[in-house]
Amino acid sequence: MNERGLVALLIALLLVPLLTHTAPYVYGNPEEPSTVFPPPEAHEPLSQGVVLILLDGVGETVMLDENKMPKLHERLTSSALLSLTTGPITLSATATSEMMTGVPNAPVDGFRNFRLSHPGGTDPWLSAAEDPRYSVGMVGSYVMGNLYDTFPEIEFVNTFGGNGDYYEGDAETTSLGLEWLEEERHNVVALHYSGTDKVGHHWGIETETYHEKLLHVDGQVDEVLNALP
Repeated sequence: MNERGLVALLIALLLVPLLTHTAPYVYGNPEEPSTVFPPPEAHEPLSQGVVLILLDGVGETVMLDENKMPKLHERLTSSALLSLTTGPITLSATATSEMMTGVPNAPVDGFRNFRLSHPGGTDPWLSAAEDPRYSVGMVGSYVMGNLYDTFPEIEFVNTFGGNGDYYEGDAETTSLGLEWLEEERHNVVALHYSGTDKVGHHWGIETETYHEKLLHVDGQVDEVLNALP
């Protein structure tokens, strides 16, 4: 075998694990939950609705720091704290998708961060939208929109003003969330604050600019929590 043939053989051998293992892993679909468990017959709901607040770009221990998010920190003494961990692809869309749908992401979903659609099947938000007791509304960035804006029974409002919108979009999210709560427009609500993520990427999480943004979103979320019935 000449030198060119040997090189071709080596390349082919290197491609074998890529084609037989790596590619199927990256492009394969994750296992999706296939069963919906109904509540017990004697179950009495503890509340008449749910509000999910997503703080994008905020570290898991930040709320525990009274200097970074003092208003939320104050609520720890009267609240339950549960630690949840999503998969290893810690992008805005993939983490949000896993939390809201319960379906693990495939590795290839990391490439779909800006257009990650709903994985299919049902989830708590779609189940609530089909239940006459509930009305579902979502406010925030394109992330939730890509997941749910094809479902007409869910109202989605996009407040994402671009990567340079550090404050206005979050303020609009708060304003609309408060309006919905006051008018009782929806009783199952998701609010996505993305300004902290943008500030963190642009200036870094150890800067005064990021600290100021944390205090801002801390106040915004506190307004929403104070408005809950």
